Amino acid sequence: MVRLGSRPVLHLYENPNSEDTKRFVCSDDAVVHAVYEKLGLSKVPVALLARPRGLEESCLSVRCFPRNGKDPIPLLEGVVPVMHELVPSILGTEKRPVTESFERLLASLSDTKLALKRFHHPGSTTLHYHHTLYSVLHRGEECIEAMHLLIEGRKPLAAAALLRSLHELVLVFYVDWLAPEHICRYLQMASVRSEKQWEATCEQWRKADVAAGASPLEAKNIKDAHMRAFRLGSIVGERARLFPFGQEFQSDIYSFLSDIIHHDFSMAARYAHTLDHGDEAIYHGEVVHTILHLADVLVAAVVTRVRDDIGIGQEILQKNAQRLRLCRDREASHDMNRLLNKPGSFPWK
Repeated sequence: MVRLGSRPVLHLYENPNSEDTKRFVCSDDAVVHAVYEKLGLSKVPVALLARPRGLEESCLSVRCFPRNGKDPIPLLEGVVPVMHELVPSILGTEKRPVTESFERLLASLSDTKLALKRFHHPGSTTLHYHHTLYSVLHRGEECIEAMHLLIEGRKPLAAAALLRSLHELVLVFYVDWLAPEHICRYLQMASVRSEKQWEATCEQWRKADVAAGASPLEAKNIKDAHMRAFRLGSIVGERARLFPFGQEFQSDIYSFLSDIIHHDFSMAARYAHTLDHGDEAIYHGEVVHTILHLADVLVAAVVTRVRDDIGIGQEILQKNAQRLRLCRDREASHDMNRLLNKPGSFPWK
């Protein structure tokens, strides 16, 4: 089932043996653990039955809500963001020609797609997870290839606009990757229904729960939990809270991209000399370098986790620079500040 696309959750407990070096035990899911180990999957979904501390990744806090005699229902209670100071990189800190850099990013996505195809075993039951992973990798390829074409055509500001699509793609991937057996239904629901429609459905369920004997407070708590999960699936800012780059990254990159997409006065200023000096007289600054830097860490955030999830190595990362400190690339951060017209506002400093 794992190779079909299922990712059963491992239920972990704090190890009561203080003399043991292992922090957690997994006594209830030993068979599933053995399957993951045999397949070489290094990061898998877990349900941590303890306080979330010292986590490597963000997590969803799930609570079993009582329903007056019926089986409790597990629903989202909150989120626990974990920020990463170091992030994976495909390109590393070494500067390469633009074409070579884009080719490396495309190769990492293409190689990971092929590896996912080899790992996946189709069956009579179709599960969403591997298909979602593949679609994310393919869409990422399209974004990177389109950016490269636009930059080759001397249209880097148009290429920068595609970073927004890439960023949102990565945010959706990360939420689904954290809990593929739990959150997918809300991502699917958010793609076809508005929040108002979903709230009306939840209100009907709330009334039905009260009529069936649940207390008004129990029914309200269940409705609120459904709404929290729906917003995680539908609101970009909610997903950005969970993503390891943090909300400051989200705020600054969106401010930059909104200026480009909506062509406000700061963008108009970049074209100020085109009327008198020709259409090529556009101020680009170091925008190409910034695009590559951001595309690199976004692509790496996806491919490294997918490769962990299908049991293959991380050869795609640069041997001597497998992880970048977000503050290390000062040239990219300074350029972003110039583009934003907000000196010192960008967190990578």
